[in-house]
Amino acid sequence: MEGNNAAQKMIEDVFEINDRAWRGIGVIPQSGWRLTEKYLLPSLTKGKRCAPSQEVTLLLSTLRRVPTLTI
Repeated sequence: MEGNNAAQKMIEDVFEINDRAWRGIGVIPQSGWRLTEKYLLPSLTKGKRCAPSQEVTLLLSTLRRVPTLTI
């Protein structure tokens, strides 16, 4: 890969690629991102996957746990 390797590794740690349903199109394989299990809040998800909008909310609330990128 080209670009900032540290940032790419951080993204790979926080997100995983998955199939995503797109409005008006349907499901496109490997076109979406979701939080990895490491960054989900078990108390909110009860160990289950959640809707994409909930994942964004969870991401925002868990960013404090993401390591800081130093350049």
